[in-house]
Amino acid sequence: MNAILSFETQQTIKPVSINNKSRYEQLIKEVESLEIDKLLGSAFYQDICKNPNNYTDLLNGCSFVDCHGNTVEHLGLNYVIAYLVFDTYVRLSYITDTFIEFFKKTRPHSELLNIRYLKNLETKNREIAFNAFELIKKYLDLNSKKYAFWNCNSNKIVNNFKMYGIKNTRR
Repeated sequence: MNAILSFETQQTIKPVSINNKSRYEQLIKEVESLEIDKLLGSAFYQDICKNPNNYTDLLNGCSFVDCHGNTVEHLGLNYVIAYLVFDTYVRLSYITDTFIEFFKKTRPHSELLNIRYLKNLETKNREIAFNAFELIKKYLDLNSKKYAFWNCNSNKIVNNFKMYGIKNTRR
């Protein structure tokens, strides 16, 4: 199944390092299959993957009149996915997988970010994504006849990722 968001679109919304383009393909598949599938429902998500040209307003954003008569604009599903991918990217960017084990890179003239800073960055990007999805949800609810696969009961937010520090003890 094709991914909804391309690397090029990701770069226009919330850029990731060009050096990690090869890792990006795996990240986008994981984010979409876990989080977007849960937010939209499996049937709707799969139909968007198969027929993205039928969903340009949903993917790229558009203006609509909300239930209070206000004209508002949602930023599009691509925007939500880009921020969720960036959240995952931040979480995994400092980890390298080798045949033997996972490790984190260190360089002589740089320092790894504090785990709290990384967690705050992840949380901020998730909040941005889910805040943008709230408008998309309103758009979908108001246009449910146009989007037959939309089931307003299917939007479950995935639990936040938890990071715990490890204490270094000596014996």
